[in-house]
Amino acid sequence: MFNSSTKISLLISLTLFFSCSSKPEKTYEELKREGKKSIIFPEEVEKSLKKYPLISKEYIFNEKFFADSSKNNTLNALSINDVKLFANKLKKDEINESNKYTLNDYFKIEEAKINHKYQAYLDKLDIGMTKESICYALNRIEFGDSLAILVWKDEYSSYDACPFFAGTDFFATIITDGKVVETIQLAMKENTADAPMGSTTIKTSKINSKGLVSSLYDCLVDEDGAEVEHITDKYNYQISKKGFTKVK
Repeated sequence: MFNSSTKISLLISLTLFFSCSSKPEKTYEELKREGKKSIIFPEEVEKSLKKYPLISKEYIFNEKFFADSSKNNTLNALSINDVKLFANKLKKDEINESNKYTLNDYFKIEEAKINHKYQAYLDKLDIGMTKESICYALNRIEFGDSLAILVWKDEYSSYDACPFFAGTDFFATIITDGKVVETIQLAMKENTADAPMGSTTIKTSKINSKGLVSSLYDCLVDEDGAEVEHITDKYNYQISKKGFTKVK
C-alpha cells in the first residue's frame, strides 16, 4: 500500500500534528510578552484575573445582575490586599466618598478574621454596627487594547437588631498601563430599618461601548409602609485613562 518513504513521511506528519496540538495554552504573561495582549494589569490583579470573566455583550447592572452576581461567591472572594488596591483609589466626590466608611468596616472585619479575633469583634458588637462584610470579584470589561474595568462588590449586613441594614455595593475600577487609576460605586442595593421607619435604595447603571456610565438612583423611605420620601437622581461618568469624569 505505502512504500517506505511514504510511510516515513506520514509518520513525521502525524508526529508533528500531535506534538503541536498537545502544546499547552499560552499563559497571559507569554501572550503579553509577544504583544498579543497589550492591557497590562497590576501584578496582584494578574494573579487572580481568572476571577473576572470578560463581559462581551451589554453592560447592564440591574437587579437581575445583582441576583446573578451571587452564584460564584464562594469561588471569587477577594483578598484584603486586592480590596485595598482598589479602595485606595476611590473617587473623592460627593457620590463616592461615603463608600469609604462601608469599606473601612470591611477592613476591620477582614483583619479580625485574619488575626483570629473575629469572635472577639462579634462579642463587642452593638446596634448600628456592621457584623459581616465580604468582597467578591465579578467581571471584566475591556475597552480597546489598553484599558479595562474590573467589577467587584461588597456584601454587608449589620448587628441583628434595630436599627438594621444590609446591602451590596458594586464597584468599577479602571485599570491601565499596569496601574489602578480610579474606583467608583457602580450600583447598589440596600435595605434599612429603624422602626417605624425603613428605606430601600437601589442604584443601577449601564456602560455603553464608548465608556459612558449612566446611573439611576432611587431611594424610597417609608413609615409603617406608608411613603414618606422618594428621592431619585441620575448622573453620568465618562471612562478614560485618567479616571471617571462626571459629565452631563
